[in-house]
Amino acid sequence: MSALSPRQMFLLDEACKPIHDAFCTAKTEKGIPSGLYLVGTAMDRGPYRDVDVRLMLNDKRYDRLCKTFGQNTVNFLGLAIGEYLASRTGLPIDFQFQRITEANENHHGARNPLGTRRLRSYAGDAQRKPADAEHRGHHVSDVPFCVDPGWVRSIVIPNTDGTGFRILEWQPGVMGFEHRCDRGERGVIICAPLLQLNKGGHVIVQADPLTISPSILCGDCGTHGFVRDGRWVQA
Repeated sequence: MSALSPRQMFLLDEACKPIHDAFCTAKTEKGIPSGLYLVGTAMDRGPYRDVDVRLMLNDKRYDRLCKTFGQNTVNFLGLAIGEYLASRTGLPIDFQFQRITEANENHHGARNPLGTRRLRSYAGDAQRKPADAEHRGHHVSDVPFCVDPGWVRSIVIPNTDGTGFRILEWQPGVMGFEHRCDRGERGVIICAPLLQLNKGGHVIVQADPLTISPSILCGDCGTHGFVRDGRWVQA
């Protein structure tokens, strides 16, 4: 959830796609990903002064960018990208580059990934429930179960529509998001992609009840939301 309307979120996410393609899709050192996020007061339902967008770069990529072009040039590039986003969306954008280590150390609020949404992310709140609405995060006999074995702990994450997901843990620091993944023409499966823990991505804010930051997004099916106080909150 955020203070932005679905239309504003659509415009912002579409405008962010070329930025995401330029900075966040290349393989990074030690598997640490760069990320583009909506953060700050616009993440809440209340009023906001500006819309904070942060491009959190892998440390080595950030350092290399500054070394090649200079800090002032990077600062100016941030202002220019902010103007581009503002012109595309009509929103009061505050865009900044951040070095991911310092971003994770200094800022612990929720983050909403940008530049990766698909049309199913904008489905209304009165959609027909899937035939397996009673799934609740567990195996359904007619849907392929594609989760790696060996996990030692599961945490059920209830959803407001009566369905649910599970967070699976194989070992400390290795956790996955089990869910029903509708991949369109490629079919429906039950899968559990790994969270980006200890890689500059997801952080366990609290263990009980479980809260994870930033949001979790499946790039295949568009399932997107937050785990907050042991429950699923739709993004």
